[in-house]
Amino acid sequence: MIKKKCQSLKKEDYVSIPILSIIGILFMLFVGLGCSKDNPIDDNQEPDPPVVNINDDIEVTPKTFTVDEEYWWPNQNKAKKLIICNLYPEAYDERVLAESLAGIAAWAVNEGLNDEMVWIEAFHGSYPIWLDKLKARQGFTEVIRLTLWDIVRRFNDKGLIPGYISYKADNSTGNSYDDRAGRNESANFATSAAAVLKGIIVEKKLKDKAEKLGIKMIYDANKENYLTHYRRLKPALNKNLILMSDPAYPNQRGMAIAHNAGSFYGLGTPLEVFLADLNPISPVLGWNFGGEHTYTEEASINGLFTTATNWCWNMTVTSAGAHEYQPKKVKTVSHENIDFDKEGSFHSFIMSDGDNIQWLSGSFFHHTDYWANENHGDFPMGWTTCVSNLSETYPDAIDYLSDTQPTQTSVIEYGGGYHYPDMFGKLRGGSEPMLRKFAKKINLHLKKTGANIFGFITRDLHSAEAKLAFQVYAEELDIIGMIVNDFSPYESGNGEIYWATNKEGKHIPIISSKYSLWNGTNFERSGDPTKISGLINSESNQAIQQGASAMSWTNVHAWSTFEENGVQARGLTPVKWTIDKLDSNVNVVSPEELIWRIRKLHYPSEVN
Repeated sequence: MIKKKCQSLKKEDYVSIPILSIIGILFMLFVGLGCSKDNPIDDNQEPDPPVVNINDDIEVTPKTFTVDEEYWWPNQNKAKKLIICNLYPEAYDERVLAESLAGIAAWAVNEGLNDEMVWIEAFHGSYPIWLDKLKARQGFTEVIRLTLWDIVRRFNDKGLIPGYISYKADNSTGNSYDDRAGRNESANFATSAAAVLKGIIVEKKLKDKAEKLGIKMIYDANKENYLTHYRRLKPALNKNLILMSDPAYPNQRGMAIAHNAGSFYGLGTPLEVFLADLNPISPVLGWNFGGEHTYTEEASINGLFTTATNWCWNMTVTSAGAHEYQPKKVKTVSHENIDFDKEGSFHSFIMSDGDNIQWLSGSFFHHTDYWANENHGDFPMGWTTCVSNLSETYPDAIDYLSDTQPTQTSVIEYGGGYHYPDMFGKLRGGSEPMLRKFAKKINLHLKKTGANIFGFITRDLHSAEAKLAFQVYAEELDIIGMIVNDFSPYESGNGEIYWATNKEGKHIPIISSKYSLWNGTNFERSGDPTKISGLINSESNQAIQQGASAMSWTNVHAWSTFEENGVQARGLTPVKWTIDKLDSNVNVVSPEELIWRIRKLHYPSEVN
């Protein structure tokens, strides 16, 4: 600061510095003498105690964490017993404490120190279903319900709580997962500290309850900043996982604590430093603020993928035993059952945003806008999904998907995690070797889940880097074809079909979206059911006049709400409205059938 101030002085200011300094010194001497006369110093007075940062005294033992080549999420062992924590869901301070207990429980199971996991009561979405299913899959010998503080006492009596980590709740104003002014980041510092020290996380106003149980503070998260905090804990943090989390919210802190993952929130230097330290082909847990492309690009160039998991619940429990579990495979369509002599044009509709793990683990399957829509199964439909990641985090969701999948529904693996393949690994030795390594892992998950179509989003669909990614995926993935969207607009590819060859020399199509059923956009080929159906009909009629058959697909924006005849709807219902407006010469088919028809048209000898 002194250097900066001196640099800002004008040349003429230097003349006055000595004079001002002498005057200042004389003034201070005068004031000092006056104080000495009126307030003599008491030789027996205790000096002020030095400021002590308890964090300086912690010992961090360096640790190394490995991930099996077949997986990207950390392994979680199963437990014999399940404790269900009864908790008011909006009591975030208590939820953070519960998350820390769930994380300690999962860690203790992996270390062989205890045989109990903690499930935080969740009544929303599909979680009651997953709880019933995992009880059967994991075979708990005992399921008990306890209050939050009963679990604290129980774990403390077992010697599982070395102390508590103090933090202060973030009360900044603004929307969730925004860059709010005046954020208090201490919940993230506390989460990283708990990941290393395995202490419970206690908000300041709850600390008296912890101390009454004899639990002492071992770390003060209120006295940190990101880089200092990171340097302190870095030797013991997991380089295969990291949590991006709004400090105001509790979700997923248990996963970070269970697996020694650091926690942060923000852009710029901290983000760049933390992601650069991670091992390639690792997941970024949670979500960040701002435009999604900003932090997804940063993850991509480091050979990482983001996961949209910030609202997930109980992943410490649902992921237990997932690595050795074989979920039910999704249903697929054989080309042998397709009538290739059928005339007309062929069109598919594919729902967007299936790479969103929190959506598919939360409300997706039982929401009447989506999988549980009354029209689901009445017409062919494609769904982008994250079955590869679900197989390691929520395998019971894949079983449910397979059990309830209509015969005309195609399940598409969307990216293996959110990343931009045309930017992937640019900071880690080049895109091709890193992307190939990632693709090999994706393929293991495809074989495990049965998905045979791969989809993804590019930053520049027309770039040489994107075309390189197409070829790498074709060589490394056992699939029938790919679908691709550009980041903005989704349909910028205009339905163009790119081709790559697999290891057998067969041609694999990469089909860009032609249209988007997306409300509130001003793009040429996106809009409401009336506009999109008109475009599809026009494309089909033009093709028929030329003696050809149009083959294309429409991206369905999952979050767009449309209105027709006074009814507002999103998800699958607007697709039905669009289909009802199509001409009879347009055949709506599943994405699998569309891919097989395109392959048969262009390379008939390869489809037999």
